[in-house]
Amino acid sequence: MFSLLMIILLSAPSTKTSDKYLERAKELEKKGETEAAIVNYEKVLQMDPANSSAISRLGILYLLKGMNQKARDRYEKITKLNPKIAMGWYILGYSYKKSGDCKKSIEAYKKYISMEPGDADPWYNTGMCWETLGNLQEALRALNTYLSMEKGSNEKGWTDKAKLAIIRIKSRIKTGKTPENNCKGYSDIAFLTAIKHYKAGNKNKALEFIISSLRSCPSHLKSLNGLASLTIETSSCSSSEPFIESGLKHWPKSKPLLYVKAWCQRHSGKMKEAALTYMEYLKYYPDDPDVLFGLGETMRLSGKNSEAVFYYQLYLKNEVRKNQEKWKNLAQDYIAKLKETPKKSQVQPVAASNDKILDLLIKNMGNEALSLIDKALKTDPENSKLTSYRSWAYFLKKDYSRAKKLSEKVRETNASNTIALRIGAMSCLKLRMKTQAAQLLEKYLIIARDLPEEKPFYPTMKSLHDALSGND
Repeated sequence: MFSLLMIILLSAPSTKTSDKYLERAKELEKKGETEAAIVNYEKVLQMDPANSSAISRLGILYLLKGMNQKARDRYEKITKLNPKIAMGWYILGYSYKKSGDCKKSIEAYKKYISMEPGDADPWYNTGMCWETLGNLQEALRALNTYLSMEKGSNEKGWTDKAKLAIIRIKSRIKTGKTPENNCKGYSDIAFLTAIKHYKAGNKNKALEFIISSLRSCPSHLKSLNGLASLTIETSSCSSSEPFIESGLKHWPKSKPLLYVKAWCQRHSGKMKEAALTYMEYLKYYPDDPDVLFGLGETMRLSGKNSEAVFYYQLYLKNEVRKNQEKWKNLAQDYIAKLKETPKKSQVQPVAASNDKILDLLIKNMGNEALSLIDKALKTDPENSKLTSYRSWAYFLKKDYSRAKKLSEKVRETNASNTIALRIGAMSCLKLRMKTQAAQLLEKYLIIARDLPEEKPFYPTMKSLHDALSGND
């Protein structure tokens, strides 16, 4: 009996250590240091996987930070490891809902409700999910259950939303309309109500009615335009993102929706995704100064200084509106700071080497260029420009597969590298990958249009793009 007790004690996690991390996490959370708090809550769960306090707070912080996918992935593991901790199922249900998977959200909430039958909250989210799935009777039952259970005076905002949803759902049941064809009636009324709240200065209330309108009709264009504006004004990306994505399915070229999608991606730290969305926007609406400035910001925050300078300069070239001095001055300041380079003695050899390599590549001397590139890469193996030159050299050597792989490697860290886009597109053509070639050429033509170094190649690339698109 004694030896068994010793085995248990020695194999158990250090309660004192996990408690220290837990207290530290709570202190950091109170101070508003969310990211540091998350790290400490994760440490608690490494030592004590069943710590219900850490499970509850970690999930809430992930969701508050808008890290819905992270919460989903983490709590799928947590609920598998600790299926009897109710809060794990609640957070998993909420993260499923935020990522648009209503079927899984309902299943997770059912498990939570079976353990915590007295909590009203999951019934509201379940009701919203049933409406999204088109089961209106279940949606009504869930929302009425929520209202019958929710007695807290501080929950009036949520009970008002539930009442509004019930009115909307009953209207849909009565008229037999589905979200796709219910773009008159309730959606119009909800939109007009949102306008009234906006004019009265209550932007958050206006956003609630806009979202309510879009629940009834995901393609309601006036509401989608209002959503784009209000999302930025209220910084409400997490609640708006599902409706932005849904709206883009109906209106894929919508200026407001593409812009707000990129804006939300940039402000949540998803720089690569933001750059791609901005590029998509410029494909339809070139030279938009707001988007060019946004791309400059995205590149600057990604540490891509030369690309940032390029887009800030494009912004200044295209900004002709009045009262934009603040942003023009900011762009000029960033350009000045980003152009600051090390002393000439530090950069001159590299610059000279690059010039020689480029000269050889332009003359189609792939073998000679490759020899210089390999020497330069030994001293600077992470240099993306040299790697893009290397892809060009292999293309000249007719090793198209290798040229394609190298161009892909460059684009992983620098999606706007014109050499990588150009060589990647031409390699794909040689490998008979026409769809991928067309996509790369489309991006190349947007980025390379005003670059002096791409002028010799631009007309040929445009002709190839037109031929692939059937425009010639």
